[in-house]
Amino acid sequence: MNLTYYPYEPFSIKSDKPTVIETSNHEIYQKLIQSFNDFDSAIKFSTDNFELVEVSKALRWFGDAFMQVDLDKEFQANIYKQIQNDITDDQQQEIYNLVQQLKNKVTEITYMFDLPLEVEENFEMSKIIKLCNVHFDTQVKTSPYGIIETILKTANGPLSIK
Repeated sequence: MNLTYYPYEPFSIKSDKPTVIETSNHEIYQKLIQSFNDFDSAIKFSTDNFELVEVSKALRWFGDAFMQVDLDKEFQANIYKQIQNDITDDQQQEIYNLVQQLKNKVTEITYMFDLPLEVEENFEMSKIIKLCNVHFDTQVKTSPYGIIETILKTANGPLSIK
């Protein structure tokens, strides 16, 4: 894939690797951000054969790390799926037992109301994972360097982004 900003020569980027672009020129930086957000067409992407590619298909733009990228919004669904994929049978059984204890305690409390209440017996791992609200640490989410590091780790790790 090629990235072109006229009048400069196109430069090649690997589509299967994260690419970090650094510039100290404010105007170029502004054009990059506007183009990546589809507000400007100064930046063009093309295949190795120089066939144009839409910006939205050429890259996954997370935004300016100094303007705070929402890591949870970007990756939380993938994290939940990965937890579900990686959980062992023993861990799942242990969680099931803990959930049963929790439901029993809630059921015990509902008896005090003297109403025909039920606590659902259904056990869904996806709901349990969401209940735990796994999310990125606040310190990482407020640090531009932490955001960049997390995106790079995520792109190359078990949650790899496509």
